[in-house]
Amino acid sequence: MKYTIFLSALLICICTVPGCKKDDPDCPPDLPCATQTGENTFGCYIDGEPWVAKVEPYVLDPSAHKIEASYDETDYGTFNDNYFRLLGAYRGDTSSSLIIHFKPLLQTGRAFINTLNFYGIEFRTSQNLFKIDPDSPYEIHFTKLDTVKNIASGTFYFSCISDSDTLSVTDGRFDVRYSPE
Repeated sequence: MKYTIFLSALLICICTVPGCKKDDPDCPPDLPCATQTGENTFGCYIDGEPWVAKVEPYVLDPSAHKIEASYDETDYGTFNDNYFRLLGAYRGDTSSSLIIHFKPLLQTGRAFINTLNFYGIEFRTSQNLFKIDPDSPYEIHFTKLDTVKNIASGTFYFSCISDSDTLSVTDGRFDVRYSPE
């Protein structure tokens, strides 16, 4: 009995000592983890504040999806245009949406938007519409693009501007099951 109590106390001490627990940069406490399994997650920091796509449980409108993702693959779909579109919505005390819409690479890797046929990135709040700042660095990095299971995962960062304000979007990540177009 003494040994059981001692071992339990020792285990608690070891697990709570600062520095013993590894911080996972792919899974910060206030953003979704950077997974690649189609978890249907989408989040980032906007000016240092976490923004995670979600629809509050009291929203009864079935059209209020938290994330919509589509990918028009080459040789497939209506437009045969190879574009990727990701729309995330946050509905709670305030309402906002983040849209990423562009022609990506056909495989995983960095998608430097200014070298592609770029459609747009916008962040919309009830008060403002922000569009990507083309003079600031920005990138989308596909970590997975599975056209068999329809999974797209990746990371992103950019700055966006409105008529009166600038926002910094950092540590962005998405892991979605997309609808082929």
